[in-house]
Amino acid sequence: MTFQRNVEGAHRAGLICGAYHYSYALTPAEARYCKWVIENSGVLLELPVFFDMEDGDGWKTYLRVTELA
Repeated sequence: MTFQRNVEGAHRAGLICGAYHYSYALTPAEARYCKWVIENSGVLLELPVFFDMEDGDGWKTYLRVTELA
């Protein structure tokens, strides 16, 4: 998985890591799956995880996905 390789490479270089994920999730189940993937990636994240659910067109608000935030 690219995420794991990137975090492991950053740690080898002496960096601490967090995560930023731009989500295309349109259902609560899809958003929970994105969270699960990061939590179960097997890497140490010393910094926060940011889950970006931008909603410029209002579609996520319409579908009530933003209630997950």
